[in-house]
Amino acid sequence: MRVYQFRHVGTRRENDSKATLIVTSSTFPSVRCLYCTPMEKRWIQFGEWSVLLLLVLSVLWKGGKGLETLWLVAMVSFLLTLLTWRMPFVRRQMVQQGLSASMWLTGILLILWTCLSFVTSQTRNYGLDEVMRTASLLLLFLWVVRLKKTGDFTVLLRYFVPVMAGLAVLSSCIGMFVYTLQPVNRFVGTFFDPRFHTDYWPNAWAQFLLLTWPLVLLIALDVVKHRYRLMLVLSALSLIVSALLLSYSRGALIACIGQIVFLAGLLILKTVRGKEWGRGLSRNMRSIGLSLFFVFALSGIFFVAINAIRSVQFDVQSVAEKATFTAAEGRSSVSERSQFWNQALSLSAMRPLLGWGPYSFRFVQTGSMYDVLATSDHPHNVLLKYSMERGIFASLLLLLLSGFIAHAGIMLYVRRWKNSTALFLTSLAGVAAHNMIDFNLQFLGIALPVVVIAGLLYECPDTVSMQTRYITGVLYVRRALMHTETLLSILLLIVLLWEGSQLGISSLGRHAEAAGRSQEALHWYRKAEHTLFSRDMYLSMARLLIDMRAYGQAQGALRTYGSLNGEDARAWKLQGELALRMGQGAKAVTSLAQAYERGRFTNASILRLYVVSLMQRQDDATLESRQADFEDTFLRFAEAIEENAHYIALSRNPEELLSLSQLLISAYPQSAVPFAAIAGNALDHAREERMKYASRPPGILW
Repeated sequence: MRVYQFRHVGTRRENDSKATLIVTSSTFPSVRCLYCTPMEKRWIQFGEWSVLLLLVLSVLWKGGKGLETLWLVAMVSFLLTLLTWRMPFVRRQMVQQGLSASMWLTGILLILWTCLSFVTSQTRNYGLDEVMRTASLLLLFLWVVRLKKTGDFTVLLRYFVPVMAGLAVLSSCIGMFVYTLQPVNRFVGTFFDPRFHTDYWPNAWAQFLLLTWPLVLLIALDVVKHRYRLMLVLSALSLIVSALLLSYSRGALIACIGQIVFLAGLLILKTVRGKEWGRGLSRNMRSIGLSLFFVFALSGIFFVAINAIRSVQFDVQSVAEKATFTAAEGRSSVSERSQFWNQALSLSAMRPLLGWGPYSFRFVQTGSMYDVLATSDHPHNVLLKYSMERGIFASLLLLLLSGFIAHAGIMLYVRRWKNSTALFLTSLAGVAAHNMIDFNLQFLGIALPVVVIAGLLYECPDTVSMQTRYITGVLYVRRALMHTETLLSILLLIVLLWEGSQLGISSLGRHAEAAGRSQEALHWYRKAEHTLFSRDMYLSMARLLIDMRAYGQAQGALRTYGSLNGEDARAWKLQGELALRMGQGAKAVTSLAQAYERGRFTNASILRLYVVSLMQRQDDATLESRQADFEDTFLRFAEAIEENAHYIALSRNPEELLSLSQLLISAYPQSAVPFAAIAGNALDHAREERMKYASRPPGILW
């Protein structure tokens, strides 16, 4: 009979961590060794280095927003879960310091609920990416929690903070070149896509800095006794603060102030408890004051200098206008958030159980828009997003999961009073606060380090009993739980690999379509028809087939798209266009009426086509009953073009409005609204705006 020793980690006193529990081999028949084997150690380190490399990639490549980054993160997460299941050493660790049942159940339920919401989604052509993101991040969190206390889990613990701090500095340096050499008027770091002139994400960049500045401060505390190293780290912190200010994110600045207050509260609590660092606080007030003065002074210098360099080539935003909400987007920034929150609440009440489906807000919200182009991919609040898209229960699960992590982190701080714990909590608090007004966890450059920090903070409660019988039961239960994770990982990995191949095929079609090779594009699109994540592929097929006058095949593509997503106003509009070309007047009216109800403020061409269909059908009753509604929509578009709201003047909407005005003059000859004059003024203003943008200096980098 062999005897094994197990460390008892369920105590709060540091000395008790050395207590051992003596059991026999009959108690744990599957346990073969006390320490990790060399092969298992190599696999653990492989997983740690993989996570670090993914952190670098996700931050430096578009902030981790691309599908290619998501697919890599998901694959690594699922493979790590499978490899963990194959390690006897790790299965032993699950008995010693496994997850609490409530935490494990909450995480797995959130994954399963997200999958179920996707299966019943009203917009199933989108959302699979959110399923993969949720599952991979939660499984990665469980992996970090289970392995962080093993003697061989050292790479991530040692290098995570330096890597994140280095990424923050490197991204800020890259962002300086983008900000000074490109027309984008807000600092975005590496959170941009150079292929599209509109894909700059300054608010996501600001949230990334909320996550990383406490980590840089942690390094400063570690080198506080080395003067030159401290000056270097404080200079890096100053650069990050200036990059946060240059993002012109009001919400992030408020969240940063909240982080400082939160951190001060933690340090005051430590001082009250009489810990050594707290007693030294009063002795080091002069040094702390000088360090803060240095950071803020150098941040101001960076802010002024970078703006001065930019002003040579491009305009610089006014700080006063941003602060007083008088900048170009100032009014809409506040009012539209309020609209999104109210719309998300209303939509949640309509489908409270499973929601409308992951990533459905973009399509469902357009039917309740108040203003022209006032739409978004999400309701700018993480809890409302989950509630509207996945159901109220999913939102509660997320809140409960966050509560578990916050409670564990605070208890860990109270037990050990470590500065690292306080600053980790500060990072998570800043990200959580900012996501209540601007959701940015779709960026893996933010979500991935959040998961790692949460896993490092989470400490399991007492899970080991001195009774052998109880331990044996825990072993079998946890082994069954691990089998559940393994099965889930296998299923998701199969879907991931299949959809990855389909995405590659459909991307060939998109490139061919962009190059004007319609037949080749259709060939690749047809090969990718078995994908779950079709996105706009069937809409593209329908447009190509309509241009080729293959109306019957176009109708089939639209029918397939409608079975996946019946809430998209674009599909109803295209169906109406096709019906008009085919001479199906009644179907055109029905389809365009649906398009108008779902997206009247998304595109002026919807109303134009709707009026055309009604006039062709000579439906005077409908035209008369909806006169006030049509006129209101017309005036709203004209006003939006005058204000260039959401850069509408740069689109085709001004020309559409002019064509619409001629139709409304014919439909309502007695109307008091001067349609032609209003449309003409809007088009003139649009031309002025276009000349302004055309006269701007071109970007130097691309």
